[in-house]
Amino acid sequence: MVYYKMPIYSCECCKYSTAIKTQYERHNSTTKHLNNINKPVVEDEGVPTTKDNTDSIDMLFDEIAFLKQENAEMKIALQECKQLIADMKNFSSTPPSIPQVPHQIIISQQAPEEKPPDETCNPRYIEKTLDEECGKHEDIHSFFSFKSDNIVLDFDDIDEPCSITKKYAIDKITEAVKNKLEVLPFKYVKSSWYIKQQDGWKREEYSSNKNIQSTSNSYTHSIIVKKLLYIFKINVIKYYDNIMGSTDWRGVGSNFAELASETLDVVKYTNSDVLTNLKQLF
Repeated sequence: MVYYKMPIYSCECCKYSTAIKTQYERHNSTTKHLNNINKPVVEDEGVPTTKDNTDSIDMLFDEIAFLKQENAEMKIALQECKQLIADMKNFSSTPPSIPQVPHQIIISQQAPEEKPPDETCNPRYIEKTLDEECGKHEDIHSFFSFKSDNIVLDFDDIDEPCSITKKYAIDKITEAVKNKLEVLPFKYVKSSWYIKQQDGWKREEYSSNKNIQSTSNSYTHSIIVKKLLYIFKINVIKYYDNIMGSTDWRGVGSNFAELASETLDVVKYTNSDVLTNLKQLF
């Protein structure tokens, strides 16, 4: 970078000079200048007035500001030159004994990567991917058919029907699902649940249940929650039918009535009760 010395603009009749052209042009329009060019030249102008001193001080400040700016630009240019020399030394591979030839510095611009046509957060993209990768899975209705026994629950740790609680049911369902992750007819991907239907994988969509009680008729239960609680309920009843030797126990006493109303009824569960635990498995 080459710097040229700025020209100096001078006014002989006013004894005024500046390197800033706009300052010089402004001076030429001042009353002092106009008066000086119209009066005879006096060899000794006498003692300068207060206004003359003020103009001189303003001129000095302008010159100082200009020199500071020029000095800052020169420092930046010097630093750039030093960096360029250092880069050329590092770039050079020619032995010192051979005359150095300046290397041509080529700045390569890498072409931007093309954006993939589909984003993985797109529900349709995820459904297509699941169809391609998990086509062997049964659809959700076939998978959760009671006859298929895809989800096997062990209740040997419970002695009485009244010992089964809501927390026990959720923990037991979560444990059973954990053992079936490879073939489950539902997946949790990108903050959404996807269900294997007969015509392929579909994202589960249901209306918002905000501020609606799970026991309300307007509450929409997830199909995953309904299927898992159905399997849990049927397995519990089947287990106690076996250990009681008949189905008569269901109508005797309050144990079964309490169990059915507090644990086996799907409306006692919100979607988050079950799904929050299952999300941690994926």
